[in-house]
Amino acid sequence: MKNFILKSGLVSLAAITLVASGTTTTAPEKINLGYTGLLLTDKISISSTKANVVKIAESEVEVTISDKKYKFDKTDLENPDGNNKNRFRKKIDDDSDVDDIYIDLLNRHHKGVQIWYVGIGHDDNYEQGYVINGDKPVKMPTDIVATYEGRLSGSMRNKTNPFNDQSSFYGDIELEVDFNNNSIAGSFYDVKTWDNDQQEDIILDGGADITSGVIAGDKFTATITTDETLNTSMGLTQSLSGEMSGGFYGYYGTEMAGIAVLENDKYSGLAGFDANKEFKK
Repeated sequence: MKNFILKSGLVSLAAITLVASGTTTTAPEKINLGYTGLLLTDKISISSTKANVVKIAESEVEVTISDKKYKFDKTDLENPDGNNKNRFRKKIDDDSDVDDIYIDLLNRHHKGVQIWYVGIGHDDNYEQGYVINGDKPVKMPTDIVATYEGRLSGSMRNKTNPFNDQSSFYGDIELEVDFNNNSIAGSFYDVKTWDNDQQEDIILDGGADITSGVIAGDKFTATITTDETLNTSMGLTQSLSGEMSGGFYGYYGTEMAGIAVLENDKYSGLAGFDANKEFKK
């Protein structure tokens, strides 16, 4: 197993209440999927921490961790001179066990939903995961079959040696969403990982199948399973498999976002994904 370092690879602008001619449009109802994270100690487990991220303005966010609020501004940008004004890191010095917080908005070009990568350093462990916030669709499609295209990005870690045996993965997803039958199927392809030594993307052969998708209202679940070719490319002897869960966001459900929790006997993985409805020309 090669040791690669996680690199965020997903591709939002906060929803804004519009004011025109003295009339304020009603802000969309928000959906918050909360924080899905992995707790890393000498082993891996699912985090029980409650967290949220709210973008207040350009280069200004509020992060809530276990009911404690932390404000981030431009002085906390990881690279103040760079183009990314949504990636922050802050050292914490208070009475909590939080030592530092790292956050990054992964899908900067979407309007109806935001996916935040959140890393939380504690005194004796580390958590990494995702927060998803978005606009609840006023209405969902009911009688069409649509294609959604987007990105999935995440990492896997050895269950008993999570800090020294890890790999990142990121690539494209295509989902066929059948609103007639409330079903979803698709694939994860053009997969890459990041070689920290060479500071470059490494192309991986193979991909993953997305199957058994079920739509319930504006939420959905599906199953994702890596294929044998990707297993070989990533040095796996057993497929990573698990549940994808998420929701539809924005006008008429034209945006999708969610989390995938994967594992096999040796590794646990976590990924965030987003996709846009493709309109026929």
